[in-house]
Amino acid sequence: MTATALKTSTPVRRRLAALGTAGAIAFGGGAALSAAIDSSPAAAAEQTTQHADAQKSSNGQLVAINQFSTGLGTQDVDCGPAAVASAMLAQGATPKAWNADAPAGAVKQIRADIGSNGATVGSQLVSALGAQDVKANNDTDFTGALDQVRKGKTAIVNGELQLAPYSYGYTPSHSVAHWITVADYDASSKTFTVLDSNDGKKHTGVTQAGLEKFQAGVGSGQDQVVVG
Repeated sequence: MTATALKTSTPVRRRLAALGTAGAIAFGGGAALSAAIDSSPAAAAEQTTQHADAQKSSNGQLVAINQFSTGLGTQDVDCGPAAVASAMLAQGATPKAWNADAPAGAVKQIRADIGSNGATVGSQLVSALGAQDVKANNDTDFTGALDQVRKGKTAIVNGELQLAPYSYGYTPSHSVAHWITVADYDASSKTFTVLDSNDGKKHTGVTQAGLEKFQAGVGSGQDQVVVG
C-alpha cells in the first residue's frame, strides 16, 4: 500500500486515512479506532519545512525528525523509518543519505531497506537497521528494552498515539499505533528522553509508567526494538 498525503487539519487524521481501518488495526494490534473527526488545532507536525532538531547525547545526537514535513508519499506511515533514523543517530551512526537540513533522503532510504510502503512492524525495523550495518534486535520485552536504554542503548517502542506520555499541543481523536524512539535516560530524575516523529520534537522527563501506559494501548500488538 502506497500512502498519499491528505490535506487535513491534523497529522493523525491524515495517517488514519492513509492506513485505512484494516491497516490501522493490523499495525495497532487491534486497538479500537475512534469514529470521531479531530477538530483540534493543527499540530507542529504540519510544518512544511524539513528540520531535524538535534542535541548532543552520550553516544551521538538526539535528533527528532518530523515525519510529516518530508514531502514523501509515505510520510503518513513513516513513524517507523523516522524512528530508525533517530535511533541510529542516538547511537552515533549516520543513516545513509542523511542530511540534517533535509531528513527525507535518509527516511526514503530506510523505507527502501524495509521493502514496503505501509505500516511497519519490529522485525522490519530490525532488517532496515541491519541493512545500515547497525546492530539491533526485537528479542526482548518492554522492560528489558528500557533496561538497555539505561545502559546506553536506544529503544524503538510502539504504542497508542492517544496515550503518548506528553502533550502534542492537540488531542488526537483517533486510535493509531505509533513508533517512538526512547533515546536517553537521566539517572538523577529516573526519566527518559523520547524523540517523536509525530511532532518532530524531543520530549524529556518521560517516566517509565508513562511509557508503559503508551505501549499497553496497543494490546497484543506491543513491539520494541533495541538498537546498539
